[in-house]
Amino acid sequence: MKTYPAGDLTKEKIYQASKEIFFHDGYKKASMKEVSEKAGIKQSVFYYHYKNKAALAKKLYSEFGTAHATAITEWIIQNKYSNDIIISNCVCSALLIINSVTIPNIGRFWAEMYTDNLTADISFHRHFHKLIFKKRFSNFTEMEFEVFLIEAAAINCALILSYLDGRLHVKPEELARFKIQNTLKALAFTKEERDKMINEIIKIASKIPIKCGNNFEICIDHKLVF
Repeated sequence: MKTYPAGDLTKEKIYQASKEIFFHDGYKKASMKEVSEKAGIKQSVFYYHYKNKAALAKKLYSEFGTAHATAITEWIIQNKYSNDIIISNCVCSALLIINSVTIPNIGRFWAEMYTDNLTADISFHRHFHKLIFKKRFSNFTEMEFEVFLIEAAAINCALILSYLDGRLHVKPEELARFKIQNTLKALAFTKEERDKMINEIIKIASKIPIKCGNNFEICIDHKLVF
């Protein structure tokens, strides 16, 4: 169990409380009053540690995303499924979509963050996407990369909300397949290349025993990693 200095302990209590509030209420409905009460602190103490609700949500997105991607990537490497960073990252994206709609509270929280464009300046989010963008394109402008980021967030938001609101009647795996197809198209792969890669990505994803649960928990092979 981690130990923290007094000030850091309070900050961690706020963060842990926010997981429960964000999970049950979503990003938009969550209030810092609720988080403060859950953490057992005054609201003024909350603002000493976090600038606003967005700062706390971004921390959760970053830490969840890092844990989720790390667990999947390590599993891929250990089992020698692939050594291609584009394949590995797309497997992470596919499983994020699947887990987001399997656990609706998580999916709606992500979608609300995408809607408010809160992910655009999160270091993890940018680094995750830049890895595959740089692998595919040796020369690109910042504008081209920003458009890639915007499109990635938009398709995630649209797919998750359309599924959760009942406008899409498909299996989660089909959502993941469409998401990956969109990513590979943006990376300028041909249809023949996309079809082959998508089948490989979905096949690998089906072999990885990762699940998400209440309050953003992540387990891989029954081991809690977040």
